[in-house]
Amino acid sequence: MLLYLNCIQILMTTFVYLLPFTQTMTVLASAVTSALFMLSGYSLHVKDLPEYLMWVQYIDPAAWLLPFLLNRELSPEAIQSSSGKILCQVKHQDIIVQLPCSSRNGTTILKQYGFHKSEKLFFDYDNPPVAMICFYVVLSVIACIVFTMNCCGRNKTSKRKGHNYTNKP
Repeated sequence: MLLYLNCIQILMTTFVYLLPFTQTMTVLASAVTSALFMLSGYSLHVKDLPEYLMWVQYIDPAAWLLPFLLNRELSPEAIQSSSGKILCQVKHQDIIVQLPCSSRNGTTILKQYGFHKSEKLFFDYDNPPVAMICFYVVLSVIACIVFTMNCCGRNKTSKRKGHNYTNKP
């Protein structure tokens, strides 16, 4: 999840450096972030989205990473190891008895939300962390290039106006 947050951070940094209008780009970046969070599957499920917004799942890093993380976290082995000895209260003829609960199954949850591999609701990237690292590297390079171009542009305009921002004793 840390990789996902880093990808969102570098996406917004690149967004802010693209144009010299910092306040406008900050507002636009926050609107894009809000839209990505709304459409990533946390608050609105992909099945509930209209057809004209289905393309968002291909550009949203959360849509790349969420099925991968959930399939690992909700695997039968992971659920079996974390369940331990949970006792359930079962009523037998007006007597409440505590018996060991049956182990929960994560595949039913995955199928319900469409994240199971048999559902094919999401495109299965072979290795989402590698895709996110590539996404991060590409946007980092773009952000560095745009930042350098902005700094060079500011330096030239400040020299033309007669300002000198170097620290001189």
